[in-house]
Amino acid sequence: MEFAKFTLLSIKENEPIREREEEILLNLNHVVSIKPINLVLAEKVMKGYWIRLTNGKKYRAIKIPFYIEDTIIRDGQQSVYIEEENLKYLESNEVQ
Repeated sequence: MEFAKFTLLSIKENEPIREREEEILLNLNHVVSIKPINLVLAEKVMKGYWIRLTNGKKYRAIKIPFYIEDTIIRDGQQSVYIEEENLKYLESNEVQ
């Protein structure tokens, strides 16, 4: 199992603070895709990511590990699909 830290945006309908950042460790073996998106927060737009897992759950992230973000920027991709070959590439480029 390979874990990586993501900062997710949690939007709660019934709370006074509508948006909250939560750090979470996700198993990269369960991440299907990561897609860059624009997030609308209060009165601003910021860059974020749409993360889809193998169990069908989807998350909005505002921070992802730099080596995954670097892969998206380097390849100019619209999204990254986490497959065995990409996982090996990400692991080999991770800075200790």
